[in-house]
Amino acid sequence: MVDTNEWYALFKQAREKKQEWLSRVRIPELKTKFSEFRKTFAILYFVLLQKNYIMKDPYKSETPVGDLKVPETRSFFEPKKREEFSLRLAKYDNQLEYIVTFYDFSVDTLKPDKIRIMRAIIWFIEWQNLSLTSPSLNTQAMAEIFFNLRNRAVNKILLKNLETCFDDLYTVATYMDKILNEINEYQREAYKGNIRSSIIANMDGIATIDSIKKKFYPLFPEEIFYPEIVQELLDEDNSPDANVREDILKKLNVTEYAKPIFEETVSLKPTLIEGLNALCSTVSTFREIIVKIEHNHGVYRRKNRSIRKAIVTLFKILFKKKQTADFYECEIAGSFSSRVKIINHYLLVKKLNEKIKELRTITGSTTKLEKMDEEELLNYLSRNIRDIQKHHRLLAALDKFFRTKITNKQKNHIKGMRPELTTIKNALSKAVVKYEYYLVTRKS
Repeated sequence: MVDTNEWYALFKQAREKKQEWLSRVRIPELKTKFSEFRKTFAILYFVLLQKNYIMKDPYKSETPVGDLKVPETRSFFEPKKREEFSLRLAKYDNQLEYIVTFYDFSVDTLKPDKIRIMRAIIWFIEWQNLSLTSPSLNTQAMAEIFFNLRNRAVNKILLKNLETCFDDLYTVATYMDKILNEINEYQREAYKGNIRSSIIANMDGIATIDSIKKKFYPLFPEEIFYPEIVQELLDEDNSPDANVREDILKKLNVTEYAKPIFEETVSLKPTLIEGLNALCSTVSTFREIIVKIEHNHGVYRRKNRSIRKAIVTLFKILFKKKQTADFYECEIAGSFSSRVKIINHYLLVKKLNEKIKELRTITGSTTKLEKMDEEELLNYLSRNIRDIQKHHRLLAALDKFFRTKITNKQKNHIKGMRPELTTIKNALSKAVVKYEYYLVTRKS
């Protein structure tokens, strides 16, 4: 039986090892599985849309998704059931695209509250239990569509393809649920470990949920207080079972599986180059965006410029005096919440031009890319994905700024950037798929 200090040391060592393993192995695997899940659902959604079994959402590409959100589960208004279910599926497809393209998968972000939402997302429909009597109203709605198709004895190949989609979605969702459960178990033990070492170890008297809660927020102001996890901690610490501490360490055990050794390694460089080419396809789109930014900037400046300011600016230009930079106060959508960011107009346009120049260089240097090894290509693709994701977030915020901060009279003069933002988003999605395919293939 180890003493308390020795056990804390063993716990810390086991937690760090588990965190490293989750970050290196399981979380990249979860990202890849989400990508597979999204592609399979996209096929299902496309078929239902093309065959007119659901209605098209004309605003689907314009609906912003800034965070994880539990899908709608309320009752349908029966006369508009088909329309409402169609909108739910459109929002669900957008949510999956956001997760695959923009969500920050990491041990720090996948806390119990986010894991709960992710589980609700993947089980939005009971994929292998389509039933008209299911407690899930969304499952009932999907079952109604599928059973109507089957009863009408339409294209058997179509029915087989839909059944395959449901089977694949169930298989991938089950696998993702297993990974999420593993991450959740780690998060619960890490959460309890932090409370034990930072609060209970320095507490006088008997620890209770209320006494722990009083000390919790000053020490962990950005964390959520989970009473059920704290109660689990107290039950463990007060348990007469001598093996409780050993059981906790067992939960943090890591089992590494030996990888098969292949005599011949297949090069995956073409996959990485395809990902870079997908990003390079945005060059003309970024040029169009710069033109629109400059145009909208002019409209915005006219809105805020008096005759006196215009004369002062004219004199500065004539006498070549340095002008004050123009700034936009924009709201940036993040993984958890929005934040305000000051965007410098001059620096933004400059960085966009620099990115265009870099992407053009990639396009014209196929030989150079082929000479790079896989590690260099992987880092190059990863950096460009991050850069363009950052540009996309800033440009989306700027587009919203121009549409909301202008007078009604001048709104007709503003040029929206949504079509270009959608093009960039699609290119990012393709590049991310290639990046994740490389990671999972290289690890297999």
